[in-house]
Amino acid sequence: MTLSSLYNKDVYTEGGKYVGKVVDALIDPDAGKVVGLLIDTRGSTYFQGSSRYKAIPFERVISVHDIILIRE
Repeated sequence: MTLSSLYNKDVYTEGGKYVGKVVDALIDPDAGKVVGLLIDTRGSTYFQGSSRYKAIPFERVISVHDIILIRE
């Protein structure tokens, strides 16, 4: 998996709620690994509120294929 393969993917919870689209990855430079995903929540049925962008810890990611599936 490459970082570029994560961008613009739709993110859903395991319960089927739409979370948003990946707009960036959060990297730990010391460990050299992805620690989170920055999500654009426009149209989200999962997040409510005024903030357009939310960070999701990468350990919540269950799978990455055509979509990204996360734990609720």
